[in-house]
Amino acid sequence: MPRDKPGQASNQASKKKNEEENNQEKPQTAQTPHEENVNVQTSDVSEFLSGDQVLWFRNIIRAQGKDILKEMMDEKWRKLQVENEALKQWVKSENEELVKKITELQEDNREKQKRIERLEYENRQKVKVIEELNTKYDELEQSRYVKDVQLVGLPESNNEEEDLKKILKMSKDKLGIKLKGIDIEGFHRLGKKTEKRSRDMVITFKEKKTREAFHEQRKKTSQSKDVTQNIYINDHLTDFRKGLFYRARQLVKHKKLFMAWTQKGNVLIRKEEGGKVIQVNSYRDMNSLIEDTEHLLNEYSSSEVSSYNQGDMMSHISDYEY
Repeated sequence: MPRDKPGQASNQASKKKNEEENNQEKPQTAQTPHEENVNVQTSDVSEFLSGDQVLWFRNIIRAQGKDILKEMMDEKWRKLQVENEALKQWVKSENEELVKKITELQEDNREKQKRIERLEYENRQKVKVIEELNTKYDELEQSRYVKDVQLVGLPESNNEEEDLKKILKMSKDKLGIKLKGIDIEGFHRLGKKTEKRSRDMVITFKEKKTREAFHEQRKKTSQSKDVTQNIYINDHLTDFRKGLFYRARQLVKHKKLFMAWTQKGNVLIRKEEGGKVIQVNSYRDMNSLIEDTEHLLNEYSSSEVSSYNQGDMMSHISDYEY
């Protein structure tokens, strides 16, 4: 038989030894897909390599796999960084746009606030002018009533002639003033005739001094124990002053004022007993004198003020000293 070459016998012995080592039982451990892949790739060349060479070859493949995995992770991280930077830029852009819009809205709001303040100022000035014009108009209208008085409680008659006789008789019997028909310029009843009560009467005298003398004796006509027999002599007021006086009386009722009355067509008040007499020409005047009265002054609508009967409230102040 032919002899093996010296090197060939040594290789065969080493190969056999490696196969025996590989065939020895080893503890079974779970392998990763990468290790399984390495084992498959190296199994084909194990027949030609020694054990050390196979181990070295496996280590090389594992190292290359780790490098590849690291490169993949690094690439993924770079993409995430790029995406994150893009997101930050978008958020920054949106925030700048939002800040810009908020700034524009704030500026627009400031402009509108200035306009509102300007309009409010102009409105206050217009209201002030209107009140001044209304006051002057009311003064002019009230000046037409300087020779008038308003009677409350004088029984109605069927005709003016009988009414005139009642006026002259009342003046003589209760006031001690002897009037003649020529002293009276005219008279008329207010409102529509009803069966419930006598309408108020407005008397216009020819002379202002006659009116003053008649008015000064007014208390003498309201001292009867039978209130149904009382006749009240009051100032003849414009509708505006009627409403103003009516509200002043409500403040007296709610104890915000001590007293309210009229004299020569003017509305007068006292805030407290013994206090000075104050003339009130407008609701603004009244508000400036009294605190916490807005709910009281708004309690009565204009329709209520215009529909009230002046005698209903003025009859309650006939005992006041002017």
